[in-house]
Amino acid sequence: MSTIDRQTLARLYPLHLETLGARTAAVCAKHGLDGLVIHSGTAQSKTTFDDQDWPLVVVPTFRHWLPLAVGGCALLVRAGHKPTLFLNVERSYWEGPPEPEGDHFFASFDIVEIHGVADIRTALRAHVGGLAFVGTDRACGAALGFAEDRLAPPALIKDLDGTRVHKSEYEVLCHREANRRAAVGHLLGASGGVQAAAQHVVHVDGVHDEPQPCLPGHIDPVQAGRRAVVGDGRAGHAGDVGAVVLHQRGVD
Repeated sequence: MSTIDRQTLARLYPLHLETLGARTAAVCAKHGLDGLVIHSGTAQSKTTFDDQDWPLVVVPTFRHWLPLAVGGCALLVRAGHKPTLFLNVERSYWEGPPEPEGDHFFASFDIVEIHGVADIRTALRAHVGGLAFVGTDRACGAALGFAEDRLAPPALIKDLDGTRVHKSEYEVLCHREANRRAAVGHLLGASGGVQAAAQHVVHVDGVHDEPQPCLPGHIDPVQAGRRAVVGDGRAGHAGDVGAVVLHQRGVD
């Protein structure tokens, strides 16, 4: 069972956003920006011969703000304004994004449901000139109307990465829980409890005895959790899969 209770998450998450917002505002001021559009990412196609995609790799800057593994979303972040989440509700016939483990973060955002890039561009039309795009899908940024020099400028990204060096109390809690869950997988393997025939089950579905409560996306269980052990356990940036060892659900 998770050692994190929902009340603690609900209390610490707004404080995390307050700190992150202040750090981001300082970065924007340094670069002469009114704010940022932070993209969640775009799933990459496995082959041109089919419509299958690889699992989404969420942009770390987006994951630093909220635990949502949905492609085609974006955050509008401006100093002095409540962040806006452009929530992509478009769904494939074959598959959809995973449900977040908790909902403690939604109230911290103004939510605008969208069905594609065009909807975001319409909403941003009056603001794009003073913003920069943060994300890996440069084609998406261009489609939103950003000039080439506003598409994830390296100096800006470096400074935004710096906002992840010092962890908030919320992040420390998340990392501690991630490592607690991962330790179960380590200990099980070290004790010989994982036999060859069962390793595939542990790797793909996780070892668990009951569903776990919400984990924040900075240790995204969707992206990193479908492994018994991930990374080497060293401290690192929030949102980096390799920064923590994570078992998706864990056992007690």
